[in-house]
Amino acid sequence: MIQDPRDPGEAPGDFRFSEAAAVAVFQARHEALHLGTADVTPGHLALGVLKALPAEGRTRLLPDPAGYARLCRRLGAGTAAAPPIPEEVEYTAAARSVFATARAEAGPAEIEPLHLLVGALCHGDAATIAALEEAGLPLEAVRRRISTGDRQAP
Repeated sequence: MIQDPRDPGEAPGDFRFSEAAAVAVFQARHEALHLGTADVTPGHLALGVLKALPAEGRTRLLPDPAGYARLCRRLGAGTAAAPPIPEEVEYTAAARSVFATARAEAGPAEIEPLHLLVGALCHGDAATIAALEEAGLPLEAVRRRISTGDRQAP
């Protein structure tokens, strides 16, 4: 990950993503661009995690399809993954904080998608956090999944 030169207060981190987490981050970039912004937020990262999961993994995490649809609507997106868009995007300070929290959550292991969800729940705005919690993804539940060894996809 390239450090934002306009944000001199951050030290570069060691962001080693699993393949699944990297796909989730790329999907978050597509979601941001598809929704008309060049800045990736924690909400976009949460969408990227959920939309990059295979359908069966997403169903295990969010068993109620209507709940998934409501969550997407609350975050301003449709349920289908955004199409790949090649333009570059910027990450907000809060999104970069998601990466830092995910790095801390992962410890010496690779960052997995659920580590990114923890970061989104820690650094998202009130609407993002409320939407994730309403969908059945409160911070404690996601951390519990991680602690039981379910780090990639539910």
